[in-house]
Amino acid sequence: MMAWKKLLDTKDVIAYEKKAKDKKIRIEARFRKNRWRVYKTYNFQENGEWVSHVNEYIAASLDETQQLLLELKGEQDIELDDVNSTSNVILELERCYKEEFVEKWKLKIDNFSDDNYVHVRFDETIKLDIILHDRYNQFEKLILEKIIKSLGLRDISNRIQYDFFYYRKHSAKRRVYEKPMDRELIAQLEFNIDNMDNIDNIDP
Repeated sequence: MMAWKKLLDTKDVIAYEKKAKDKKIRIEARFRKNRWRVYKTYNFQENGEWVSHVNEYIAASLDETQQLLLELKGEQDIELDDVNSTSNVILELERCYKEEFVEKWKLKIDNFSDDNYVHVRFDETIKLDIILHDRYNQFEKLILEKIIKSLGLRDISNRIQYDFFYYRKHSAKRRVYEKPMDRELIAQLEFNIDNMDNIDNIDP
């Protein structure tokens, strides 16, 4: 079993690493512009070459960063098969409600019963707020494509703006993507999700 080793612990950098023959995992927190940016990087060896996968987070304080590092060290690590098997994600949508310009759908992913939702607001730009458990963060592009296809929005995809909200326990990271789909702008913020139905009240 791999064990975490502390590599650095300074006023602006904290880093941990654990590794095996064919896998290395590194968690690194860096203090920049009054915020802590935290990265969990997986490196897998496949057919003699290294494959990387990175999850990124933002924390507002050192205390939040320490708590996030503790959670990241304790969570179950993804495997190479998780990174390579995104085409196998099964997604079902069930409508929760429909109003004149707003819809809410519950997402069922791979038969898990997590609280995953998509809020749809129809206007000149179609706005999707996609709320997912953190376990699905490596599948976001595929999930987005399946949502657009399932809701019949593929022909007007150039009018879609979409935000991903990820939650773990009582907090989440926000990842914001703007069109076009081949140009990704990522911004991540911490927010509380005790009342997911009030997510429209969260300032971006």
